[in-house]
Amino acid sequence: MENVFLIIFSIFLILQYVRGFDFEERELQNEESFLQLYERWMRYYSVERLPDEREQTFNNFKDTVMFVHENKNIPYNLKLNKFADLTFKEFSNIYADCNSGYDTKGSPNASGRFMYENATQLPDSIDWREKGAVTPVKDQKGCCKSFWKALVLYVKKKKGKL
Repeated sequence: MENVFLIIFSIFLILQYVRGFDFEERELQNEESFLQLYERWMRYYSVERLPDEREQTFNNFKDTVMFVHENKNIPYNLKLNKFADLTFKEFSNIYADCNSGYDTKGSPNASGRFMYENATQLPDSIDWREKGAVTPVKDQKGCCKSFWKALVLYVKKKKGKL
């Protein structure tokens, strides 16, 4: 019985976490209402932007809001989250950068084959952190949100909106 309660409670928490930020159509009527929506969104997610980047991030935010608004009749729900004022490229550079400096396929030798394919003396274990092959964690607090925002930005990019 305790496990059922924990499962239900966990599902509730997850749904609360991923529900996103809602807005109303009346908030999209003019520049001032958009700005008020942006400021409300910034307070909701505790987002801070420097004055010199506010204009660009506000424009990014408007684009994202309009994308969500225009796609409200699709078979899945789009919502705003804490990444709504980032472009796809900015989001990818900050949260989805997998550039560790290592070639994941391995380096081919002169013959074009994998240089370690015939290795016979291998250690029992390797701490990849010491080898520099593991990148630091950038943001796991909202991995579910990060995934959905990445999906939204991907769809947006495919539709030519970025």
